[in-house]
Amino acid sequence: MLSQNTSSRHSIRNGSDRSPQGRNAGTARRVNSFGYLVFDGQTQGFACTISTMSSQGADIQVSGLMGIPESFDLYAEQEQARYRCEVTAQRGGAVRVTFSDREENRRFRDLAARR
Repeated sequence: MLSQNTSSRHSIRNGSDRSPQGRNAGTARRVNSFGYLVFDGQTQGFACTISTMSSQGADIQVSGLMGIPESFDLYAEQEQARYRCEVTAQRGGAVRVTFSDREENRRFRDLAARR
């Protein structure tokens, strides 16, 4: 069953509606790149795979996490950027997020080095 936090959330279906913001996003691209989720006030990152990304959001895959908070930071290593994310849909390890902020030239390993 799909976990939803707000009434505006999208469903994640197997093989359909592949873009982060539905079929109308237009600019979504498949990236299959590595990233880290960092929850508020933490310096520990949880590995994830960013499967698709647009300027408005992304679809990510995570494993081994019991729960994901409604908002977190996503460090996209390939893009060297930090995105502030809000979860819009989740089903198992598949998570769809929208971006509320982007910060350039930010890498998780730089955050981890400050510990």
